[in-house]
Amino acid sequence: MVNPISSEPEPSLHVAYLLKMFPRLSETFILNEILELERQGVEVEVFSLLPPGDGRFHGSVSELKLTIRYIQREKPESFWMKLGEFEPGVVPPMDRWEPAVEFLRRYRIPRDLDMLLRALIIGAEAKLSGVQHIHAHFATISTRMAALVKLLYDIPYSFTCHAKDIFRNTVDRELFRDLVEGASFAITVSDFNRNFILENTPGVDAEKVIRLYNGIDLNFFQPAQTPRTTDPLQIISVGRLVPKKGFDHLLNALAMLKSDNLNFHATIIGDGDERNRLQQLCTQLGLDNEVDFTGALPIEEVRRICADSS
Repeated sequence: MVNPISSEPEPSLHVAYLLKMFPRLSETFILNEILELERQGVEVEVFSLLPPGDGRFHGSVSELKLTIRYIQREKPESFWMKLGEFEPGVVPPMDRWEPAVEFLRRYRIPRDLDMLLRALIIGAEAKLSGVQHIHAHFATISTRMAALVKLLYDIPYSFTCHAKDIFRNTVDRELFRDLVEGASFAITVSDFNRNFILENTPGVDAEKVIRLYNGIDLNFFQPAQTPRTTDPLQIISVGRLVPKKGFDHLLNALAMLKSDNLNFHATIIGDGDERNRLQQLCTQLGLDNEVDFTGALPIEEVRRICADSS
């Protein structure tokens, strides 16, 4: 009788992340997710549609083992040349292109030829490197690209949706439904998000929409050994300085604390389009002595500031 249990180790899962930009200072949750997959033995690589924006990175980026492939926009003839360099049988035949072209036309997806050609390149490279599954973040260009790759190469995909790709009035609900339909599963980060998707996306497959919180490494963020007992009270807030983050409400709340004679100091960590307006509001509220704007910082520096303030 043959023992059904093999002594050979299970082959590792090989996953590709398809992202608009990687690495990105404001998307620590993606970096942490990939690092954890690598720690668990998953082979990961990244296809990024854009190069990093400003050259600032979290220190933990250096822990990554993966390969990052940048598949940026190029002239169509350049992509045609690259496609011709693949061995026969790698790039799918033209009849496999038809569903992808129909997908682009049905939803009037911008830069359709560029999207198609980049999906062909991504899929070919993923196929050659043995990628078994593609995961995207945000139900926008990256997930649409993953859907195209599946139509062309039959590589399964999934995606995580967060906020602007769920709640904006410009979200195409029919396209969103079809992205979920084509995916192995779709993740969102809160029950509120999931309920909103189910209530506002007619025909969406509820079983495929999974709530999965963004995790926090509690071993990484450790309070100081000796708690602070002296004034002023330290307040830390971290995020992009954009309207939806609500930093104007924070400043107004801090002004109320000052009017109640509470002794505090606030540190706002982050950058964005609202920075100048928020700094002006800070001055108008008389908070210049109580509030510091540090700009965006690596996560290691955020940890230090939090520990020093606890």
